[in-house]
Amino acid sequence: MSFTYVSDAYVFANTPNSNSVTIALANYSANDLSVSADQVAEVSDYINDDSRRPITADVRVLGVTAVNVGVTARLDPMNESVKESVVSSIKQYLRGIGPGKTVDLAQMSVDVQSNSTASRFSITSATKDGDSSLEFAVDTSDADPENWIAEIAKVDDANIVLENWGA
Repeated sequence: MSFTYVSDAYVFANTPNSNSVTIALANYSANDLSVSADQVAEVSDYINDDSRRPITADVRVLGVTAVNVGVTARLDPMNESVKESVVSSIKQYLRGIGPGKTVDLAQMSVDVQSNSTASRFSITSATKDGDSSLEFAVDTSDADPENWIAEIAKVDDANIVLENWGA
């Protein structure tokens, strides 16, 4: 079975309790990166069907919660081609950061330097919804599925500020 609206699925064993599995679904084609409640229900029904469901597991399925990430960085050279490659590299790195993970700015710098055409690159600041904490939460401990959360990074071009290295 294929769910075309699911670009990524994050699986958490023993979350929130032992013998439970939490699956967070993302749709990178959607502006807010989320799947609809109907789509979550369809995947949940499929997984929890008696012919497929793990016998002892409590399986929880939810859509991700996108949080805005902003990055300010210096680079050299400062031209459109390099800026495009840097923006693409930042987005690719952040896409790999799932719920329950923390952004490692040093590693992001190394990845961007390695995967872009910038000869020099340095992050000067980064924020998650305006906060300097770059930890992405996952919490399904509440009995009400409406309160479950699995955060992932959403970064728009407007939230990436690139400055000239020499400025």
